[in-house]
Amino acid sequence: MTVTTPPQNVARDLPPKAQAIRDKLLAQAQDLSRIFAEEAAASEKRRYPTDRAINALLETDILKALAPKKYGGYAIDLETFYDIGTLLGEGDASLTWVTTFYMEHVWLFALFPLSFQEKIFADGVKILAPAMTNPMAGKAERVEGGYILNGEWEWGSGVMHSSWIQAPAKVYPVPENGQPDLRFFAFKTEDTEIKDVWHMSGMCGTGSNIVIAKDVFVPDEQTIPLLDAFTGHSEGAHIHNDNLFRLPFLVVLPIGVAMPMIGQARMMLRKYQEQLVRRKQYLTDGAKVHAELGPKRVRLADAEFQLLQVDMLMKEVIRQTSERLTDNTETEIDRWSAMMAFAMRQCRDVIESLARNSGASSQKSDSPIQRAVRDATTIMTHYVFDYDLHMDKYAKMVIGDQISAEGNAKAVATEMKPVAIELEAGRLYAYCTCGLSKKQPFCDGEHKGTGFKPFMFKTEETKTAHLCLCRKSSKGPFCDGSHIEK
Repeated sequence: MTVTTPPQNVARDLPPKAQAIRDKLLAQAQDLSRIFAEEAAASEKRRYPTDRAINALLETDILKALAPKKYGGYAIDLETFYDIGTLLGEGDASLTWVTTFYMEHVWLFALFPLSFQEKIFADGVKILAPAMTNPMAGKAERVEGGYILNGEWEWGSGVMHSSWIQAPAKVYPVPENGQPDLRFFAFKTEDTEIKDVWHMSGMCGTGSNIVIAKDVFVPDEQTIPLLDAFTGHSEGAHIHNDNLFRLPFLVVLPIGVAMPMIGQARMMLRKYQEQLVRRKQYLTDGAKVHAELGPKRVRLADAEFQLLQVDMLMKEVIRQTSERLTDNTETEIDRWSAMMAFAMRQCRDVIESLARNSGASSQKSDSPIQRAVRDATTIMTHYVFDYDLHMDKYAKMVIGDQISAEGNAKAVATEMKPVAIELEAGRLYAYCTCGLSKKQPFCDGEHKGTGFKPFMFKTEETKTAHLCLCRKSSKGPFCDGSHIEK
């Protein structure tokens, strides 16, 4: 008997065609995972994926998974994406990281204007592209027909085999209304310089080097508003008749980041069980295999159930996200982010616990166990899994809602005021452009600064509005902060 990891190939309530596609992709992922395991050490040594690993990926249909059906893709559901990624992750974290990012970035291309999609998908959807997310690392100057882009972006995972780049930048000059124009750009790798800086203790095989753009011209059709991509309101959401393209990138990204480590934790669990029946511990009353020692068995069961909890939490985020699509609130997104950060900390703890009890041989340089520990430590430094940040952010949101509910004042809806969007410390803020609101998102109508309140984005008749979550602001962006009727 072997430990019970969540079965990826269990039939779900899908239409026959979708189930057949799911079964095919999972079978390909199983084979590819074995190749990833074989190429893990070599990829780690060279600090980016081996050609064999990438060629094996290109021979499968996995890069079609999140691509639009219009161009020969499968536009699979988010849960199938998760099952593919975690299965690949059992082979190697770095190679799976690059693969799932490639998959997500094909999905990102489907959010761009139709004219660009017709060009980039003309020869198929198996496109290898990294995507960076820091708009402050780039500067774009508006010119006739497009933009002149300059920037130096870190964390270009998969760039060493790429043909395209996706990167954000702030547009200059800033519009007269004061609202920064943050945009996502797509441009060819051949137009950039790659700075080799990837010397890391973990996730060594991703080749996540720096991408440098110098005076690169990017046509209008190869750019979209960053906020639209983050919130699920991009042009592609209206082009393709699939809910997949209406998911917010702020949720899709951490799911992709999580899958390599979840897969590695499952690999660790299997290896630990294998060791229990062959490793011996020499005691005063003779040698005993570890399977005969109660504490060792307890650790096996504990790890299995912890990983089951991880899987349940991730699947619940996927279920809720798939149901809500763009009709979500900031509180919900914060909750999903906190759930995933919690799940991944638990996943890391399982990896570290099993590694500590796998014997000295597990620390040999050719052991996948020691690599899994280093990779898990590195993955947990990604900002999407900043445990303290996401837990505190969500808790403050919950407490803030409770405090508001205990007030006695009545919310007063006010007329629409200009809104600016600005990125600070990795977070987007909306605030009144009157200049008197101290960058808080809501004013009382007389332009007196009030406290921060949750807000959401909603697109109606092609116009994006910023709505207060009190639901009493007549779809105007500002409330007086009271948020409850007397």
